[in-house]
Amino acid sequence: MKKTLLVCLFVGMILAGFVLFPVPVQAQVRYAPGSLSFGSLTVNTTSAAKSIVVTNTNHRSVAVTKVLSSLSQFVVSSPALPVTLRAGGSASFQVVFLPNAAQTFSGNIAITLSHQAYMSSTHSVAVTGTGVSPAPPAQTYQLSASASSLSFGNT
Repeated sequence: MKKTLLVCLFVGMILAGFVLFPVPVQAQVRYAPGSLSFGSLTVNTTSAAKSIVVTNTNHRSVAVTKVLSSLSQFVVSSPALPVTLRAGGSASFQVVFLPNAAQTFSGNIAITLSHQAYMSSTHSVAVTGTGVSPAPPAQTYQLSASASSLSFGNT
């Protein structure tokens, strides 16, 4: 009887521990691509959009709660957040590069996921691009000839 009581007490304590102090489960999420490079782009022009696709490879749903750029030169457009990704589901986020100076920009797109009501994680996708100065305007010259007075001297 005492052994049964001790076993029940022990099992009860373990179960209470899982409820009070749950073991976090990492969401299995794939980010593609791992980084984005926009190459060189003329200052004050906008690049073509590139996509970051977030895919839930877990059997439980996860929610994308935030998508933020560390630099204003990388602009993210996304569906209305939060986006719930069911098992096997994916969401696409568009990023454009808009350089405002002739220099190299390196930043991150931070994607925050909520795995459960009490747990979240953030993954960063590196982004790079270089702003280049616009080509100088072409110089044009207009030449005109005037024949009102020509002197060739003694020929």
